[in-house]
Amino acid sequence: MALVLGTNCGFVTVAPVGDPSGTATTSDNYARATKHVAPEDANVITEIGWWSNDISEETNFEVGLYSHDAGNNKPDARLFVDNTNAKGTTAGWKTVAVNWEITPGVTYWIAIQIDNTSTASKIDYTNAGEPSRGSTVIGASLANPWTGGGFENAGYNFSIYAVVELGITYSELSGTIASESTISGNLSTTSVSTLSGTIAATSDVSGNLGSTAVSIDSTAIVSIKRLVCSGSNRIYYEDI
Repeated sequence: MALVLGTNCGFVTVAPVGDPSGTATTSDNYARATKHVAPEDANVITEIGWWSNDISEETNFEVGLYSHDAGNNKPDARLFVDNTNAKGTTAGWKTVAVNWEITPGVTYWIAIQIDNTSTASKIDYTNAGEPSRGSTVIGASLANPWTGGGFENAGYNFSIYAVVELGITYSELSGTIASESTISGNLSTTSVSTLSGTIAATSDVSGNLGSTAVSIDSTAIVSIKRLVCSGSNRIYYEDI
């Protein structure tokens, strides 16, 4: 297997499991980031992972997501970070579960940082694709904003991925949804599979939400609710 965008690096829909078989390079004491455009219908990142190519000592690593500095072609503001994760001592994919909302079609930088190890901790890369950025600051964390120092790996892709969850869009939901009301207050959430019964006595709502067909009638109910569709295969609603 080789490093392939959308399969074992960049934005993916399924986490990779095999050895990416790229070229190994030292990454402890480095912060690295790769630039990618969020896929259409991608609403949330659920996991960040990177390939540890060799056996090395236990240490901490960070994962993060940055906005894009188009003028300088580098990461900009740190949007999200998870800064306490055990690397372990074995080779393999190192993963962190997250819940980070993103916008389809927007350029992001997926980033990792690995603390120092006596034996070099290495990551795989290939020299095809969008340029990546690396920081040479010793003991660096994922700074906010991205550190001004560092170097550009022109045309490199590192074995860093982000699993995205694809959701539905407003355009896929047909019917009238309490158009006489504005939306305010906190919204509760339930998965599509557990949503049933009457939501709003004033509306007949039907349509296909993600992979689950939902049909809601307008029989009398005690509590009228306002229905909102907000991606990630979830239905958000509130009492009105």
